[in-house]
Amino acid sequence: MAGTYKCPRCDGTDIYFAQRQRITGVGGIYGNKAQMVKTALCKVCGENADFTPDVADVLRLKKVLAIVIAGVVLFIVIAVWANSTLVV
Repeated sequence: MAGTYKCPRCDGTDIYFAQRQRITGVGGIYGNKAQMVKTALCKVCGENADFTPDVADVLRLKKVLAIVIAGVVLFIVIAVWANSTLVV
């Protein structure tokens, strides 16, 4: 899936990736868990960059989801119909 990264602060597109710590767990008796993750950062101001997917990729994903949902609905309808036609 292609897309672009853009800085929300300075609208820059010059991006680099660096390891940053991100909180991944929920607090509890042992505290929060943190992991090192690859993060997109702006070279100009250092702000976390936002990912914007391409429009074509979003449309393709919507079509795939619609086909999968239609298939599941069709499967359920056939299963209910087959169950109602059984003679006991």
